[in-house]
Amino acid sequence: MSLLTVQAAQERILRYFDPVESEALPLSQCAGRVLASDILSSDLPIFDNSSVDGFAVIAAELNDASPNSPITLRVVADIPAGFALEVHLLSGRSCANYDRRTFTKGRRFGDHGRRHRF
Repeated sequence: MSLLTVQAAQERILRYFDPVESEALPLSQCAGRVLASDILSSDLPIFDNSSVDGFAVIAAELNDASPNSPITLRVVADIPAGFALEVHLLSGRSCANYDRRTFTKGRRFGDHGRRHRF
């Protein structure tokens, strides 16, 4: 018994198939079909978000932070996973966020809360 190479096996199999033309269809009619080419996306998600747990901050306020010169910001909110909350941070403030929170302008946070060093 001799073994076929991968290429020879593919050629034998593909002899039984004919290429088909591609066509454009509405997504609602595409169940059970395959793509003729890759789908590419840009700028997803379409909103500012956090992909991991962390802190929302005003980035420019941390430009001068370093291990020898940390900057302390007041943590004024904890946003748990599963909550969508519009956030607009005031200067010197941050909020803890957990897993893919959406951050857009809108809500302002005051002076309550704990402090965190960055």
